[in-house]
Amino acid sequence: MRYGNLRNYKKHLRFKKDFKNPAEQEFKKMCEKFTVNFIRKGYPDFIILDQVGEIVGFVEVKPNKESKLRPTQLRFERFCIRHNIPFFLWTPETDGKLLENFLGQHSNETPN
Repeated sequence: MRYGNLRNYKKHLRFKKDFKNPAEQEFKKMCEKFTVNFIRKGYPDFIILDQVGEIVGFVEVKPNKESKLRPTQLRFERFCIRHNIPFFLWTPETDGKLLENFLGQHSNETPN
């Protein structure tokens, strides 16, 4: 997503209400103190772990093929692509062969 200028980008990052969690509220204030931009949403639905518990990829699940990634989810997907981190968008309608192969490589069970 293109923002055109920094003002539009910062407008996108604003929150409509403060955090309910006091620790998150305090962290937000610290970020504001240092004028650091941040996003709270956009992390995928599933984190895929290998046999020893290390993160090996991410999966965002949508209800159908027409469902699109939100701007923060697209940002996370681009981050994964830039860093060669596996990221999958899955729906029940998707041909999941690529994802199935990936999951099979990181299965905790020994193949028969």
